Amino acid sequence: MAFEAITTQEQFDEAIRERLNREKEKYSGFEEYKEKAEAYDGLKEKSDGFEVTIAELNKAIDGDEETPGYKKQIEELNGKVKKYEIHELKTKIARECGIPSELADRLTGKDEKELKEDAESMSKILKAGRKPQPLASDDPDKIDKKRAAMKSMLAGLKGED
Repeated sequence: MAFEAITTQEQFDEAIRERLNREKEKYSGFEEYKEKAEAYDGLKEKSDGFEVTIAELNKAIDGDEETPGYKKQIEELNGKVKKYEIHELKTKIARECGIPSELADRLTGKDEKELKEDAESMSKILKAGRKPQPLASDDPDKIDKKRAAMKSMLAGLKGED
């Protein structure tokens, strides 16, 4: 193949057109890829935003050194509820066994059965140590006689006799 010099614009365009067509074929899907890349960048930004939001929510749930998270708050509240339930159960059992309410917190046990056993044993101890109180007299004559005797004894002590 011998070298031919290009002398006209048409010859130049013809020679270049073939080269340009080959290059166009190389980059034929470029616009499609460009659109996909832009869409990917947009999704990546959204994804990064979601990751930040997820991290913030996880921090709110788990907490950190400065602020307690929801998990810790729930555990604390569940502990308080359990404490109140046990206190109420102890009070109920103490009332059933005739134990003063001041001593209800002294009952020990893991469940209702153990608490009842402890309350029954405490009730036996308390009943053994108590002496029955004397019955008061409702008879007005006895009350007046007693009062009169007390007055005369007091007068004798004062020397007013």
